[in-house]
Amino acid sequence: MCLHQRSTLLSLRSSTSGITDRGFLRCYKVRVGGFSNVVLRLDYLSCVLTIVSTILIGRRCWEGWALAAMNSIVVCIIGLKTAQWGFIPANLFCLVLYGFNVRTWRKAEP
Repeated sequence: MCLHQRSTLLSLRSSTSGITDRGFLRCYKVRVGGFSNVVLRLDYLSCVLTIVSTILIGRRCWEGWALAAMNSIVVCIIGLKTAQWGFIPANLFCLVLYGFNVRTWRKAEP
């Protein structure tokens, strides 16, 4: 193991904030029920929300827009944590657009 790998490994072990940094990906340790070592990967969460919301919107279910809005919030958090500032205004715009779409779809329902 080279010196750089060893120092990276030590910094990962000494993390006490509950957030570990593995390059550009961030993992959040959260407590879910009785499980204390559940790792929440925001990129995977965003992937699942994108797929499910797209399927629901394709089936003309307005709840897909609500999931898409949750995904935009997750992407904004990813943008904040990784200093990719362009994600934030783009997804705030999407949130407003989703709100208009939900209102339009709800009015069109019988």
